[in-house]
Amino acid sequence: MNKTNNTTKSNTKSSKMIKGWKDGKDISSIAKSLNVRYNFVYNVVSRYSKKHGLEMDTHSNKGESKKSQIIDLYFNKKMSMNKIAKTLNTNTSYVWMCVNDERLSQV
Repeated sequence: MNKTNNTTKSNTKSSKMIKGWKDGKDISSIAKSLNVRYNFVYNVVSRYSKKHGLEMDTHSNKGESKKSQIIDLYFNKKMSMNKIAKTLNTNTSYVWMCVNDERLSQV
């Protein structure tokens, strides 16, 4: 019996991840849309970008880290930690850690 692979190259999850990344989507939104883990998408895109000599920007707000967004929202915009976590799609403990680190660095 001769087995054939019914999945074409353009229908694989990896090819969909790469297409999404080329279209400007961030890693997190690609992972959600394909119902896979963030690190799976990150690894696929990372390997692809290295193979093709491309620079990989994983941040949805190009050049601005999530930590700097958290600091701005908390200290300048006076947003609560829970609201920041929901807005940036991250967990509250990460927001707390970023805010706490910033407070300690200001002492």
